[in-house]
Amino acid sequence: MKSINLIAASKGRPERMCSVLLKWINTAYNKDRISIIISIDEDDEHKDRYKIMLGDISMLYGNSIKLLINNNKNTVEAINRCKSEIDSDLIFLISDDTDCFDQWDKSVEEFIKDEDTFFVIKTEDGINTDLITMPIFSRGYLDSKDYIYYPGYEHMFCDTELTCVAHLENAIIFTKGLMFKHLHYSQGYHDKDITDEKNQSTFYTGMEIFKKRLANNFDMSGNLILGSIPEEITEWIKLN
Repeated sequence: MKSINLIAASKGRPERMCSVLLKWINTAYNKDRISIIISIDEDDEHKDRYKIMLGDISMLYGNSIKLLINNNKNTVEAINRCKSEIDSDLIFLISDDTDCFDQWDKSVEEFIKDEDTFFVIKTEDGINTDLITMPIFSRGYLDSKDYIYYPGYEHMFCDTELTCVAHLENAIIFTKGLMFKHLHYSQGYHDKDITDEKNQSTFYTGMEIFKKRLANNFDMSGNLILGSIPEEITEWIKLN
């Protein structure tokens, strides 16, 4: 069995983050292979609560939990902080509103062949059809990168670039029926809070960065082939 890192950035939501982690741990087929990396901001007024609650989970279940506290400027920077701490075969980039299901770890491994070492797994989130919104990376894929998400983004459109690049690299493992629901406020799962407001405010700056990156082929050699990018994204490109 492969070792697993669960990584996430969170802000102002210690109870929600810890509730999500407890479900991920308790529904795993083999919880002993899971280690966790959580990245929060130095100015988070709830950081002491994160320390206490994550420490309690680690003590209760025995899983390694690293809490990274840094002066992050945005969500993408907080997520990228996790990269240097990764030490497992599979890396699940979850959030404090990502749901899971019984034996999720075993189900994911059923899609991976022994020879697969460079990949991003595309799961379903109940909202987006083509975007990779909850990526599952191989260690080999992340080792080939300097970052998890391109650091020019603040929040919005970072997953759009990730999806395009993974397609162009022919690195995506497609799954069918592997549903990790995104319990997003837009779907009525919770009330919109200040963290949601901040993330949503990055839409237009993210869009401009994406368009510039797209025009430069995401710093990749060769020519961008639009046919290799999901239709959901190519339609958006045509409209903008």
